[in-house]
Amino acid sequence: MCFLIASLGAQNKGDAYEPNNSASAAYPLTTGRFNLTFSPDDEDWFSFRIDGPQMIRIGTEGSLDTKLSLYGPNSGTEELRSDDDGGDNYNARITAYLGQAGTYYFRVSPYDSDTLGSYVLFMETVVIAADSMEPNNNRAQAKTLSISRLPLSLSLFPDGDYDWFRLDLSSFSYQEGEALAIYTSGDIDTYMELYQGDTFIAENDDGANEGNNAKIVFSPDRRINNYYINIRGYGDDSTGEYVLHSETVVVEFDQYEPNNIRGQATGISVGQRLSGNALADYDPVDWFTFSVTRAGTYSIGTTGGMDTVITLYNSNGGELDFDDDSGDNDNALLVINLERGIYYAEITQYDEGYGEYSFFVRQQ
Repeated sequence: MCFLIASLGAQNKGDAYEPNNSASAAYPLTTGRFNLTFSPDDEDWFSFRIDGPQMIRIGTEGSLDTKLSLYGPNSGTEELRSDDDGGDNYNARITAYLGQAGTYYFRVSPYDSDTLGSYVLFMETVVIAADSMEPNNNRAQAKTLSISRLPLSLSLFPDGDYDWFRLDLSSFSYQEGEALAIYTSGDIDTYMELYQGDTFIAENDDGANEGNNAKIVFSPDRRINNYYINIRGYGDDSTGEYVLHSETVVVEFDQYEPNNIRGQATGISVGQRLSGNALADYDPVDWFTFSVTRAGTYSIGTTGGMDTVITLYNSNGGELDFDDDSGDNDNALLVINLERGIYYAEITQYDEGYGEYSFFVRQQ
């Protein structure tokens, strides 16, 4: 990696790198740490040059609330990344893989125009090696991952990398009311999907307590050993290192679980109402199935204090109808003509959080 270093230009009120309030006045930097100051109506622009693909990390430290924007290559207007609070204590931080040689620019600005004072800027190169589970970029390459092996340090590199794992749950034991949480920690924005075989079960973007990390909580079926997770960056340029964790958590599951996929659908008879169903961020989907023996008009819906969504499918998996708020108090309600056959209803909630509801099917 090669950086071009220029001599100090004319100094202005503020720190030693002024005037650098625009891309055209950007001060060239090498990697290192730099003491800087925001004066009124101030923002700081810097530039650096790389000779080939390189992972870099830029961030601030101190008590000020800062923002960062990265531009390039060879452009002070083509924004690549931006960040507000990715660092500690409202500091900004960007970790980015830069795939082209050239000159890059970044702007450091205060979150509010009246934010004044000193801060520390750092810029460093990051070396990322392929992690021990590669290659695992698709389901066919999924590596078996024992829960007992977690936490495990991993990486998403280069751009567009996917990490697929088949979960070995033989070492996982839980008591009634407990579930399994899989989550990441680290600086990059992760996105996670959970599958049972080829069937999608759940997804999450920013559910973990730390930063933009992903987290999925679910109750594994002890009879099933083909759960898969797929982890990727939220954006194509979300590259870097992360740690994968697991833990048991105490949750409330309803009596009809597990029914998170169509193959586990809870049976309900026409004219019946099932009370005590629950949905939460760790249990976002409930499936039900019923049989129609006489063609006619049917009402399929929920009651309760939560905002539900119903999607109705035929026995072949074809979507027939969808509803959000046609019932009372934001409950879902479908009124539809049905022929004889087997049907499936998928229940989700419009908002996140925990809530209970009753589900019914009746002929009009």
